[in-house]
Amino acid sequence: MATGTSNSSSLYVRKNGFWYEDGDADIAELGASDLGSAARRAAGEHRDGSDGEKSGGGGSGGDILSKLKRRSKRRSRSASASSTGVYALEDPNFDITWYAKYFVGAEHTNYVADADAEYGNVVVSTLRISDAHDPHYRVIVITKYNTDRHLVPNPKNKKLPLKDLLGAVRKGYTRLAKKLKKVSNLAMQKDILKIEDMESIDKYKFGVLLVKPGQTNEADMFGNEHPSPAFTEFLQCLGDEITLAGWDGYRAGLDTKYGNTGETSYYTEIHGCKVMFHVSTCLPFTPGEGAEMTQQLQRKRHIGNDVVVIVFIDADEDSGTAFDTECISSQFNHVWAIVQPTNKASRQTQYKVAVAANEAVKYFMPILPQPPVFTHGANFREWLLTKMINGERSAMHSEAFVKLSERTKELMLGDIVSTYMGARVTNQAKEQALRKQIEAMVSGKASGKPKQSVNIFDAAPVGSSFPGEIRALGFYGESIVYGTDAGLFVRTPGASADAPLSDAGPVHELVVVSDIAVAVAVLGKKRQTYVFSLASATAGLSSSGTLLTAPAMKKATLLAYGTYSTTPLLAVACSSAVFVFQWSGSGFVLTQSHTLPTTVTVLKFFKSFLVIGFGHAFEVIDLETSSISPLRASDDKLSPVAVCVVDAQLMLVFADEGVFVNVKGVTTQDFALKWTTLPTATCFIDPYILSFTRNFVEIRTKVTGRLVQTMQINDCAFHSVHRNAAGSRAAVVTSYDPTSDATSLLLLSLANHTSVGAGLAVLSDSVASIMASVASLPLPAHSALDGLPAAEAPAPSVFAPAPPLPLAPPLAAARKAALGSSAAAGSSGLELADGMTDADAEWVAQLQESLLQASA
Repeated sequence: MATGTSNSSSLYVRKNGFWYEDGDADIAELGASDLGSAARRAAGEHRDGSDGEKSGGGGSGGDILSKLKRRSKRRSRSASASSTGVYALEDPNFDITWYAKYFVGAEHTNYVADADAEYGNVVVSTLRISDAHDPHYRVIVITKYNTDRHLVPNPKNKKLPLKDLLGAVRKGYTRLAKKLKKVSNLAMQKDILKIEDMESIDKYKFGVLLVKPGQTNEADMFGNEHPSPAFTEFLQCLGDEITLAGWDGYRAGLDTKYGNTGETSYYTEIHGCKVMFHVSTCLPFTPGEGAEMTQQLQRKRHIGNDVVVIVFIDADEDSGTAFDTECISSQFNHVWAIVQPTNKASRQTQYKVAVAANEAVKYFMPILPQPPVFTHGANFREWLLTKMINGERSAMHSEAFVKLSERTKELMLGDIVSTYMGARVTNQAKEQALRKQIEAMVSGKASGKPKQSVNIFDAAPVGSSFPGEIRALGFYGESIVYGTDAGLFVRTPGASADAPLSDAGPVHELVVVSDIAVAVAVLGKKRQTYVFSLASATAGLSSSGTLLTAPAMKKATLLAYGTYSTTPLLAVACSSAVFVFQWSGSGFVLTQSHTLPTTVTVLKFFKSFLVIGFGHAFEVIDLETSSISPLRASDDKLSPVAVCVVDAQLMLVFADEGVFVNVKGVTTQDFALKWTTLPTATCFIDPYILSFTRNFVEIRTKVTGRLVQTMQINDCAFHSVHRNAAGSRAAVVTSYDPTSDATSLLLLSLANHTSVGAGLAVLSDSVASIMASVASLPLPAHSALDGLPAAEAPAPSVFAPAPPLPLAPPLAAARKAALGSSAAAGSSGLELADGMTDADAEWVAQLQESLLQASA
């Protein structure tokens, strides 16, 4: 057995091969998911894009930064665990039960292929949706390794070849088209539903183990014959006590006829899931001596075969009683929640909580708040059960359970192939009986069983609808600037009508730069770029717009906005050419131009760089040196779709996959995002990543990349991320209704953004505090918003004239100048965050010095 360590306040004995989450552990220590890597990189990455894991000059910078990060983290993770939170299931069943929800009862086609060298036996189902407004295909591909579900757009509403449908799911699937055989036997639907049901887990069995003072081995723990009052109170928080005799619900292997597994147990339902608890003191106790009595095999048989075990330590905090995750010999136990009553003087019972997991299990949400103390009640129950359900789901992706699942699927797929390869069409006599059986299998799946736990985001309409279909939109104060096929308009509160900026429609691209009160739009058939004064337009004055020109700049296709040392920048893509302009005080002046091998499809400013996507690759332009460097190329020849700034990382979107890199192209996360269809846009509203398609919004966490919500918004178009006066961020989207030829404006915002943070916003708060303290060095300020300037960015009244190429001043000179002026003012050069001590300030001063040496 591996050696371990604990202290008087710890709830567990730390062992190699496990990760732990508690109020004292550094976030970055949490296991295989590399949770905290974003925070480490954000804090340790210099603004010039260099990797700060090991500081070059100065030597002590990294250690100082680590200390400051830990201090900042402890301050920022102050969400109360007793407040009401919004806790969501990861990988909700909504997106797993496609076949039951969409295919059964609709005309679709099933195929099988046997013994493929790479994928083994394969089952494919295709469903064509010939909706006049949104024609598409739904495709399911089942192998023993994966079940892929994909939406394939079909804009021409024609029958697509099977090869094309498979290639849209995965490039490697295209060669399966020749091997697949069509199956018309209705009975095959039952077998596909069985596989889907196996993967759509909505029933859970959790062990609950009582530990008394000083108990350290399984014999003592399983030997606790009766529950203590505190344990009973805790069980009543988890669920309802039920009598097993005659119980007709989910029983999790417990005997409901003869009483062989005890008389009672505890049961609950949450997020549409059924949870039965294997409670140690409810399971039969065998008195006496001997191996069976000592080991209490009846109890271990159930709890030892549970993936999740909730451990209740009924001992004083200073007793030194700590749980060892290796004390129970089991190949199934992978996730533990360790709970101990605390603050006994309080009128309300409170619990201190820690979480442990096998290192093969990737991190799962929700994050444990600090302090890790919950008040007995509904919020604690919801947090704990959501955490444990997500823990079991995450454990199912670990190697041991993946291999078990693969073996099971391999057998099921083998049975399907052997049964239906060459099988005849179902005869009419059996068809009616089969349809009834299939209907019985799906009853409760598509409607009765909740598929999604909670709404993380809500969509709220803003104002009245707009005429026609909005092509582009942005905010200027309380005014809305929008473009349609008819031209460019401004809607100002209190005005009798929308003011036209231009009737040279259609509007192809639009950026609104609030800091300098201008709108830049690509207009008309010639796709010319114009700059409009919004101050004049909102004041009721005419603004005809100024044509933005440059040599060889024709037919603009993309616009992007950013800042450099608070100076506004504009990038314009014209096919394969990219032009970079800088605001001079009275207009935009060309400072750089570049020509790429193929048409540019993505533009995004990031720090002192411009990220570009073209062909099958992303590259980055250094705005200081004008040099271009490769960022990431797609091995599968996928096209760049979007780039999204997530903390200090770039999420590069190739077709339907997103990967995380730093500015040097180095991978920063050990997972990639996979969407069910090609996204048209993405955005980041901490701690969630949103991807937009024509009719759906998929929402995932930045910590694990797992899906937590899907929203349906018809004819949806994403425009920007907007920050209101309170600092809350929302995605600005429009929804077009072709029947009324009108567009509605919607804001997608966190349903409960004040309490989602009860742990969820740990990383971003931590990073924000660090960057506000450490990186408040006057380096280039870059908007984190997608398409809108940061609302809080100060707008200088006078802008410096445009410098010669490349952009100037250099970052190093900016650092030196800023530090020099700060020193002259007799300060540390930083506005310290609330709660920072003198020692913090000293660390920051030392860090400044190390950065100065490094930049020199």
